[in-house]
Amino acid sequence: MGRILLDNFGESDLEVDLTCAGEESAEGAVKAMTRYLRKLRKLYREAGEELRYLYIWEQGKKSSRVHFHLILNAGPLGRDRLEELWAQGHANSRRLRLDETGLAGLTEYLTKKSRAGKRAPGQRRWSCSKNLRRPEPEVTDGAMTVGALTGIAEDIDRRNALATAEELLPGMTLVEAEALRNRVNRGLYVYLNMAPPEAWHGRRPIARYFSGELGVEEE
Repeated sequence: MGRILLDNFGESDLEVDLTCAGEESAEGAVKAMTRYLRKLRKLYREAGEELRYLYIWEQGKKSSRVHFHLILNAGPLGRDRLEELWAQGHANSRRLRLDETGLAGLTEYLTKKSRAGKRAPGQRRWSCSKNLRRPEPEVTDGAMTVGALTGIAEDIDRRNALATAEELLPGMTLVEAEALRNRVNRGLYVYLNMAPPEAWHGRRPIARYFSGELGVEEE
Protein backbone atom coordinates (compact mmCIF):
# COMPACT_ATOMS: atom_id res chain seq x y z
CA MET A 1 0.00 0.00 0.00
CA GLY A 2 2.80 2.41 0.86
CA ARG A 3 4.44 2.30 -2.57
CA ILE A 4 1.06 2.85 -4.25
CA LEU A 5 0.43 5.94 -2.13
CA LEU A 6 3.88 7.41 -2.75
CA ASP A 7 3.73 6.78 -6.51
CA ASN A 8 0.29 8.31 -7.08
CA PHE A 9 -0.23 11.30 -4.75
CA GLY A 10 1.58 14.50 -3.83
CA GLU A 11 1.24 17.82 -2.05
CA SER A 12 -1.46 19.09 -4.41
CA ASP A 13 -3.78 16.27 -3.33
CA LEU A 14 -6.05 15.84 -0.31
CA GLU A 15 -6.44 13.76 2.82
CA VAL A 16 -10.02 13.38 4.11
CA ASP A 17 -10.96 11.86 7.47
CA LEU A 18 -14.52 10.49 7.55
CA THR A 19 -16.35 9.07 10.58
CA CYS A 20 -19.54 7.02 10.54
CA ALA A 21 -21.98 8.18 13.22
CA GLY A 22 -23.58 5.61 15.50
CA GLU A 23 -22.70 1.95 15.87
CA GLU A 24 -22.19 1.36 12.15
CA SER A 25 -20.98 -2.11 11.18
CA ALA A 26 -17.79 -2.36 9.14
CA GLU A 27 -19.75 -3.79 6.21
CA GLY A 28 -22.31 -0.97 6.37
CA ALA A 29 -19.60 1.67 6.63
CA VAL A 30 -17.72 0.33 3.61
CA LYS A 31 -20.99 0.39 1.63
CA ALA A 32 -21.45 4.05 2.68
CA MET A 33 -17.92 4.79 1.48
CA THR A 34 -18.68 3.07 -1.83
CA ARG A 35 -21.73 5.30 -2.30
CA TYR A 36 -19.68 8.38 -1.41
CA LEU A 37 -16.96 7.51 -3.93
CA ARG A 38 -19.61 6.87 -6.57
CA LYS A 39 -20.88 10.45 -6.07
CA LEU A 40 -17.36 11.84 -6.31
CA ARG A 41 -16.55 9.82 -9.42
CA LYS A 42 -19.66 11.16 -11.14
CA LEU A 43 -18.87 14.79 -10.25
CA TYR A 44 -15.23 14.43 -11.31
CA ARG A 45 -16.30 12.88 -14.61
CA GLU A 46 -18.79 15.69 -15.28
CA ALA A 47 -15.92 18.15 -14.82
CA GLY A 48 -13.74 16.21 -17.27
CA GLU A 49 -11.44 14.72 -14.62
CA GLU A 50 -10.80 11.24 -13.28
CA LEU A 51 -11.05 10.38 -9.59
CA ARG A 52 -8.06 8.65 -8.04
CA TYR A 53 -8.23 7.46 -4.43
CA LEU A 54 -6.93 5.16 -1.73
CA TYR A 55 -8.54 4.63 1.67
CA ILE A 56 -8.16 2.55 4.80
CA TRP A 57 -10.69 2.02 7.57
CA GLU A 58 -10.43 1.33 11.27
CA GLN A 59 -13.06 0.56 13.90
CA GLY A 60 -12.91 2.00 17.40
CA LYS A 61 -12.41 -0.53 20.18
CA LYS A 62 -14.82 1.23 22.54
CA SER A 63 -17.28 3.10 20.34
CA SER A 64 -17.25 0.60 17.41
CA ARG A 65 -17.49 3.59 15.10
CA VAL A 66 -15.79 3.15 11.75
CA HIS A 67 -13.33 5.82 10.67
CA PHE A 68 -11.91 6.25 7.16
CA HIS A 69 -8.65 7.85 6.03
CA LEU A 70 -9.18 8.78 2.38
CA ILE A 71 -6.46 10.09 0.03
CA LEU A 72 -7.65 11.49 -3.31
CA ASN A 73 -6.59 13.81 -6.09
CA ALA A 74 -7.83 17.35 -5.50
CA GLY A 75 -9.96 17.47 -8.67
CA PRO A 76 -12.79 19.94 -9.32
CA LEU A 77 -14.37 19.90 -5.84
CA GLY A 78 -13.37 22.19 -3.01
CA ARG A 79 -12.74 20.86 0.49
CA ASP A 80 -16.06 22.20 1.77
CA ARG A 81 -17.94 20.35 -0.95
CA LEU A 82 -16.07 17.10 -0.27
CA GLU A 83 -17.01 17.31 3.40
CA GLU A 84 -20.62 18.25 2.63
CA LEU A 85 -21.11 15.21 0.39
CA TRP A 86 -20.32 12.86 3.27
CA ALA A 87 -23.69 12.47 4.97
CA GLN A 88 -22.79 9.72 7.44
CA GLY A 89 -21.08 11.72 10.18
CA HIS A 90 -18.06 13.96 10.73
CA ALA A 91 -15.76 14.92 7.84
CA ASN A 92 -12.50 16.86 7.87
CA SER A 93 -10.21 17.50 4.90
CA ARG A 94 -6.72 18.94 4.48
CA ARG A 95 -3.92 19.23 1.98
CA LEU A 96 -1.44 16.39 2.09
CA ARG A 97 1.41 17.35 4.40
CA LEU A 98 4.98 16.90 3.27
CA ASP A 99 7.91 16.45 5.61
CA GLU A 100 11.59 15.84 4.89
CA THR A 101 10.67 12.46 3.40
CA GLY A 102 7.76 13.58 1.27
CA LEU A 103 4.70 11.47 2.10
CA ALA A 104 6.72 8.84 3.95
CA GLY A 105 5.40 9.87 7.37
CA LEU A 106 1.78 9.59 6.24
CA THR A 107 2.54 6.32 4.47
CA GLU A 108 4.01 4.83 7.63
CA TYR A 109 0.99 5.98 9.68
CA LEU A 110 -1.58 4.59 7.26
CA THR A 111 0.31 1.32 6.82
CA LYS A 112 0.30 0.75 10.59
CA LYS A 113 -3.41 1.61 10.72
CA SER A 114 -4.16 -0.88 7.96
CA ARG A 115 -2.58 -3.69 10.01
CA ALA A 116 -4.20 -2.90 13.35
CA GLY A 117 -7.70 -2.89 14.80
CA LYS A 118 -10.76 -5.10 14.50
CA ARG A 119 -11.59 -6.91 11.28
CA ALA A 120 -13.08 -10.17 10.13
CA PRO A 121 -10.63 -12.95 9.17
CA GLY A 122 -9.33 -12.37 5.65
CA GLN A 123 -10.92 -8.92 5.44
CA ARG A 124 -8.67 -6.30 3.86
CA ARG A 125 -8.83 -2.89 5.49
CA TRP A 126 -7.77 -0.76 2.55
CA SER A 127 -8.90 -0.23 -1.03
CA CYS A 128 -7.97 1.96 -3.99
CA SER A 129 -9.21 2.94 -7.44
CA LYS A 130 -8.18 0.76 -10.37
CA ASN A 131 -6.55 3.66 -12.20
CA LEU A 132 -3.61 4.00 -9.79
CA ARG A 133 -0.10 3.09 -10.90
CA ARG A 134 1.00 -0.22 -9.38
CA PRO A 135 4.78 -0.27 -8.91
CA GLU A 136 6.49 -3.59 -9.41
CA PRO A 137 8.33 -4.84 -6.29
CA GLU A 138 12.11 -5.14 -6.49
CA VAL A 139 13.36 -8.40 -5.01
CA THR A 140 17.06 -8.93 -4.27
CA ASP A 141 17.14 -12.20 -2.37
CA GLY A 142 20.60 -13.16 -1.17
CA ALA A 143 22.04 -9.68 -1.71
CA MET A 144 23.22 -9.48 1.92
CA THR A 145 24.83 -12.03 4.19
CA VAL A 146 23.50 -12.87 7.64
CA GLY A 147 26.65 -11.39 9.15
CA ALA A 148 26.16 -8.08 7.34
CA LEU A 149 22.53 -7.93 8.42
CA THR A 150 23.51 -8.64 12.02
CA GLY A 151 26.06 -5.85 11.84
CA ILE A 152 23.40 -3.38 10.70
CA ALA A 153 21.12 -4.48 13.54
CA GLU A 154 23.94 -3.90 16.04
CA ASP A 155 24.51 -0.42 14.56
CA ILE A 156 20.79 0.29 15.00
CA ASP A 157 21.00 -0.85 18.64
CA ARG A 158 23.85 1.65 19.13
CA ARG A 159 21.87 4.38 17.29
CA ASN A 160 24.75 4.64 14.82
CA ALA A 161 23.58 3.12 11.51
CA LEU A 162 23.86 6.25 9.36
CA ALA A 163 27.19 5.47 7.65
CA THR A 164 26.33 1.80 7.09
CA ALA A 165 22.94 2.56 5.57
CA GLU A 166 24.27 5.29 3.29
CA GLU A 167 27.03 2.98 2.12
CA LEU A 168 24.36 0.50 1.01
CA LEU A 169 22.47 3.18 -0.94
CA PRO A 170 24.86 5.97 -2.01
CA GLY A 171 23.16 9.33 -2.52
CA MET A 172 20.36 8.52 -0.07
CA THR A 173 20.17 9.42 3.60
CA LEU A 174 18.75 7.45 6.51
CA VAL A 175 15.35 8.53 7.83
CA GLU A 176 14.34 5.61 10.04
CA ALA A 177 16.00 2.36 11.13
CA GLU A 178 14.33 -0.52 12.94
CA ALA A 179 15.76 -3.84 14.15
CA LEU A 180 13.55 -6.51 15.70
CA ARG A 181 14.53 -9.94 16.97
CA ASN A 182 12.06 -12.79 17.30
CA ARG A 183 12.39 -14.31 20.76
CA VAL A 184 10.81 -17.57 19.58
CA ASN A 185 12.64 -18.48 16.36
CA ARG A 186 15.57 -16.02 16.77
CA GLY A 187 14.76 -14.45 13.40
CA LEU A 188 16.13 -10.97 12.72
CA TYR A 189 14.12 -8.26 10.93
CA VAL A 190 15.71 -5.01 9.76
CA TYR A 191 13.89 -2.07 8.20
CA LEU A 192 15.63 0.97 6.69
CA ASN A 193 13.73 4.00 5.39
CA MET A 194 15.94 6.06 3.05
CA ALA A 195 15.22 9.36 1.26
CA PRO A 196 16.96 11.18 -1.62
CA PRO A 197 18.04 14.84 -1.22
CA GLU A 198 15.19 16.10 -3.43
CA ALA A 199 12.71 14.74 -0.86
CA TRP A 200 14.19 16.63 2.09
CA HIS A 201 12.27 19.88 1.41
CA GLY A 202 15.14 22.00 2.70
CA ARG A 203 15.89 19.92 5.80
CA ARG A 204 18.25 16.99 6.06
CA PRO A 205 16.33 14.36 8.06
CA ILE A 206 17.51 13.26 11.49
CA ALA A 207 17.45 9.46 11.66
CA ARG A 208 15.00 7.83 14.05
CA TYR A 209 15.90 4.48 15.62
CA PHE A 210 13.91 1.64 17.13
CA SER A 211 15.03 -1.77 18.31
CA GLY A 212 13.25 -4.45 20.28
CA GLU A 213 11.98 -8.01 20.37
CA LEU A 214 9.01 -9.87 18.93
CA GLY A 215 7.11 -12.80 20.35
CA VAL A 216 7.29 -14.37 23.80
CA GLU A 217 9.82 -16.65 25.39
CA GLU A 218 9.07 -20.34 25.27
CA GLU A 219 8.21 -22.04 28.57
